[in-house]
Amino acid sequence: MWCPEAPIHFNINPSTTCTHAHQCGFALNATISLYTHATLKVRDNPSIKIHSHDLNETLEAENLEELIASPKMPLIISLLNLIKPGFGFELSI
Repeated sequence: MWCPEAPIHFNINPSTTCTHAHQCGFALNATISLYTHATLKVRDNPSIKIHSHDLNETLEAENLEELIASPKMPLIISLLNLIKPGFGFELSI
């Protein structure tokens, strides 16, 4: 079982914008630190099960091709379509 923890950072860089001598703007610098957690368990067969705790949804498919045809969880499916894992798994996000 694989359980990584990865930080997510959003950074808005500070800058000033002055188009006229008396009309200046300022962008505030802020950093938000969040973490995402995932658990991946490899299966002995090609079936795939994904559970999203945020969306409170579970998606199951017999193989990657069936999973890619699903309209649910498009961001996760796009990533899996790019990686094309050659094994079945259970993913909990």
